[in-house]
Amino acid sequence: MNNPNYINCDFQNGKAKVNVKPQEGCILWSRGRNALMADAAEAQAIIRIGRSVLINVPKMNSYYEALTGK
Repeated sequence: MNNPNYINCDFQNGKAKVNVKPQEGCILWSRGRNALMADAAEAQAIIRIGRSVLINVPKMNSYYEALTGK
């Protein structure tokens, strides 16, 4: 499997990303894939298009902020 090297997962061409692949999400939120997918399912942030899976970044950020109490 490729080991992606995402220097800055938050921005692409100066714009905030709205959806990321699970590989990018693992790096962005420092979670393992299984834990990330479980959190995304609980936050209802999973987007499925055919066999592709994306995670909605604003929903996940809101979910993690709610867990930390911010």
